[in-house]
Amino acid sequence: MKNYFDILKLFLLLTFLANPFFANAVTPQFQKKVLLISGRVNDYETGEPLPNVTVRVQGSNVNTTTNVEGYFTLHNIPSDTSVIVFNILGYHALRLQLSPKQSFKNIKIEMTSTTGALNEVVVTGKKEGNFKLNQKTGMISLTPAAIAGLPNLGEKDLFRSLQLMPGVSAGNEQSAGLYVRGGTPDQNLVLFDGFTVYNVDHMFGFFSAFNSNAVKDLQLYKSAFESKYGGRLSSVVDINGKEGNKKQFNAGADLSLLSINLFIESPLGKKASGLITYRRSFKTGLYNKIVNKINGNSSSQTSGPSGPGGGPSGGPSGGPNGRLGGTSDVKSYFDDLNAKFSYRPTEKDVLAWSFYTGKDELDNSLSSSGGGMTQGGGQLGSFNSSNSDITKWGNTGSSLKWSRKWNAQLFSNTLISYSNYFSNRLNTRQLLRDSITTITAGIIENNDLKDVSLKSDIEWTPFKNHAIWFGYQFTQNDIKYTYARSDTANLVDMGSKGKTLALYLQDKISLVNNKLILTPGLRTTNYNITGKVYYEPRFDITYHLNDNIKLKGAAGKYYQFAKRVLREDIMQGSRDFWLLADDKRLPVSSALQYVAGMSWENGDY
Repeated sequence: MKNYFDILKLFLLLTFLANPFFANAVTPQFQKKVLLISGRVNDYETGEPLPNVTVRVQGSNVNTTTNVEGYFTLHNIPSDTSVIVFNILGYHALRLQLSPKQSFKNIKIEMTSTTGALNEVVVTGKKEGNFKLNQKTGMISLTPAAIAGLPNLGEKDLFRSLQLMPGVSAGNEQSAGLYVRGGTPDQNLVLFDGFTVYNVDHMFGFFSAFNSNAVKDLQLYKSAFESKYGGRLSSVVDINGKEGNKKQFNAGADLSLLSINLFIESPLGKKASGLITYRRSFKTGLYNKIVNKINGNSSSQTSGPSGPGGGPSGGPSGGPNGRLGGTSDVKSYFDDLNAKFSYRPTEKDVLAWSFYTGKDELDNSLSSSGGGMTQGGGQLGSFNSSNSDITKWGNTGSSLKWSRKWNAQLFSNTLISYSNYFSNRLNTRQLLRDSITTITAGIIENNDLKDVSLKSDIEWTPFKNHAIWFGYQFTQNDIKYTYARSDTANLVDMGSKGKTLALYLQDKISLVNNKLILTPGLRTTNYNITGKVYYEPRFDITYHLNDNIKLKGAAGKYYQFAKRVLREDIMQGSRDFWLLADDKRLPVSSALQYVAGMSWENGDY
């Protein structure tokens, strides 16, 4: 614990040094020596801030990327007449010619999407690359404009699109989960506007739980993710939701063979905007074929299609003498709702509230009847049986975020969030003889996970060769899992509460005229259930041999505390449930990651 408190002291010292009053005091002396520009990048049509835009000085290795609110700070500009290039997939590249007479602070950049293309115009000249290798090792960034052009089955699907990327695969055709370089779906940290999403698919795994109309930007870190992320072993999927059109009212609807998708967005006065989307499935021929396919695949094992997590939900055997024949009309649907409202009280502050809820419901009830049954040579008479089997699962989450650009060098992002994963199954069976109930049985299965988090991230770029990130994250988990039968006591009744406090520090160092970039980092986590402190060192190195060839390498240590447990008796109930590790029944997982590679590109490839 002593080492942990030493790190806490270091963090508090850095927080003091990054105080805006201190930053304002030290900044001028560096501004005299180093020319820098700062500003914000927005979408031209909607006014939405654009994260992960590459900002570089033309003809040099000086570059950076915009943060989650579209802000950027670029140090070490060679001259006040340089050309600054802004580039992101799905938008036209933009060039800004600097002038000695203009202000280099609070520059406003608006980029135009390539989706709103006009009629064909033939232009002859040197081809500009429409895709740039990302500046971060192991990271893939997608925008809705890029996703729209990828293959899909009736809907633009974020996770299905990611399954097409190198290093990522699907476990099977019925899973929207990501298997990233050997990891399982529960080892991926999935964030939507800062809160954790534990259920990432709809409709037995055929579609992801995220509505593309509500998504502004998505980053997938396939390996060696940054120190600000923790709690998972394999990868990070960081999704930013749209804030709503800031310039004009807009509404629309998408209709496919599987669902209807509605959205509405609008400015709310001069300083606020909002967005609401709603999606719901409905029965069609294609929908029924998918349901029947799953039901057919599992009929040899169970009485119904898959439940949450893609595993078979099944059902108990029939009457006293075995399974009873009968008919089952499987009913299923999914829906999800996104809402986000943002408010800018000043040019430096952004307040944003985001809400998401999505659920699936499966009704796999069964009814049957017979002319009679015998027992001990006697006739029991006619009978009827009914089996009610209803399963519901999904995720609800919300976050409230305050972002502030203190000055050209200092940016902070503070967020409080709540997330709840639920999976509930109620299976009751009745056997009636001559209208008299003779047998009543049932299964009740519930898994409830609550996640409350508070975190703050600070970006500080005081020097031309250093960019420093540091912050903290506090998370409290409350997980319960119960499995009971109506005619017996609870067979399984498990619950756990845990708290994690994590601190992180990361430094991006540019050397050799920005050709060599080193990014060391350290994350420490105090986990109260085990009473231990876990250290997670991270390191990333990138070297530009020339304008076309880049060498990359990274390594890191990772721990996971909330884990998904797979059931062995998959023919009964949900296939999996979540629990917290305690190093006794369930160990804390850890992983070491090493990655190395080389990339090559030119104007055509």
